[in-house]
Amino acid sequence: MHILVVEDEHKIADALRKGLEAEGYQVTIAASGEDGYFCMTTGEYELMLLDIMLPGRDGIEILHAIRRKGITTPILVGIRSRIVSTALTSVPMIIWLNHLLFPNCSPASAFYCDAGNRT
Repeated sequence: MHILVVEDEHKIADALRKGLEAEGYQVTIAASGEDGYFCMTTGEYELMLLDIMLPGRDGIEILHAIRRKGITTPILVGIRSRIVSTALTSVPMIIWLNHLLFPNCSPASAFYCDAGNRT
């Protein structure tokens, strides 16, 4: 499995790479939103780990751009902001975010859908 990690903090990116590679995954690191968008639109990945707080274009903007391109690769979003984490606890926000992360899922299955079960 090839995983794209979009993370601007080098220590975090390196720790993710080491841990994932130790588990047998192939990992590509992109240090900015633009680099992550380029990698995702030109390469083939089974999963993307995307930081929200990136320099330049943030993670949500990159997520929208990737989905507008029709790319349906599962994306896990890393959230470090307490404000964003609080906002994401509302049901409408969870359903909206789930639709972006797993576009092949119906809103009715938002709470049960994961990368391996796209209904």
